[in-house]
Amino acid sequence: MHQIICGMTESGKTTLAKLLVARLRPRYPALIFDSEGDDWPAEDADIYDDFEAFIARAKTERGRILVVDESGVNVNRWDPDHHWLVTTSRHNGHSTILICHQYMQMPPVMRGQTSVCWAYQQCPEDLEKISREFCCDRRIMLANIEHYHFLRINKRKEIWTGYCDLKKQEIMLKPLTFQEDN
Repeated sequence: MHQIICGMTESGKTTLAKLLVARLRPRYPALIFDSEGDDWPAEDADIYDDFEAFIARAKTERGRILVVDESGVNVNRWDPDHHWLVTTSRHNGHSTILICHQYMQMPPVMRGQTSVCWAYQQCPEDLEKISREFCCDRRIMLANIEHYHFLRINKRKEIWTGYCDLKKQEIMLKPLTFQEDN
């Protein structure tokens, strides 16, 4: 299962990714690309700051969580090796998490291969694109997403709202409901 986490700077994207990685460890060790040198939990993780070396290593491994921080600036939309992260990497048993500022920064071929979108505050155009590509209720565009909160949307048209509880080190989720018009 491939995922995109998108939102403004300092919204909690990397914190969410760290909790997702922790949730899947130790069953799935992580390969992490982080050009900014953020502190990642080192257990069962190999951290890279060279993107090509990261992809080369991922191609030789099996059953890893692949995390690409700052995907919007590090992924080359025209490079098939970069597309491999969400197209063919599943044949190696990988699950990829792409972290970017805006959903539309990711190339269409990569967005189309993701099954979950974690959306922090987004511009209306990005929320419109998310609702279309995930075939979900367009009312997500009206959702009031508080700072440090997100929407979790999947291809089964399920929508949750949530946040990261740092004290418990957990991802807190509840189904998103809309008030029906009277």
